[in-house]
Amino acid sequence: KPCQFSCTSVMGNLPSPPEVTRHCACSTDIFQYFSGSQRNAVAVAPQGPAPDHVPRPENEIARFVDSWNSYIHPRAVEFLPENGRKGILNMIARSTSRGTDPILGDGTDACVHWHGDTKPEDGYDQPVVEFRKPGEDAVTTTFVSRVLVFFFATDESFELLMSYPKTPFARACGRVDCVLLCHVSMDPP
Repeated sequence: KPCQFSCTSVMGNLPSPPEVTRHCACSTDIFQYFSGSQRNAVAVAPQGPAPDHVPRPENEIARFVDSWNSYIHPRAVEFLPENGRKGILNMIARSTSRGTDPILGDGTDACVHWHGDTKPEDGYDQPVVEFRKPGEDAVTTTFVSRVLVFFFATDESFELLMSYPKTPFARACGRVDCVLLCHVSMDPP
């Protein structure tokens, strides 16, 4: 079934590098979709267990990291050096299963389940990544949904979502363990 969320609305109409096929078949405008009564996004416990983690082989991790890095918004390029961005993308690739793509999707409405580090927030274990901000020695822990928006969202989506509290963004699918970019809800908390 085609994805009912619009990755292209969140990410913009970024051109695909020649070696990357854009898998998302989204067509609905995310702002229109979430402003209506079609979906009420709330954080809920996962409906049933996530599928077992199927680790990606090293060559697939490298291929995904390079592919995703080509889509990163200039604001993230200015903020983090390439090795920092690729380090975070590497954690995302390692913490999601083979056969899934949390950035570009796979053309279906299937969630991408997180199998990495989590942090309790709002009564649920929320996906997180750790990294060092430029010029700082301390490690920062941040929610994966916020990193994905910072790295890939359009300016319009980013500005709206950054006006919300510094908590994980709700997912339109309702699963707190889902890290599919186009499942990030635009609804206010």
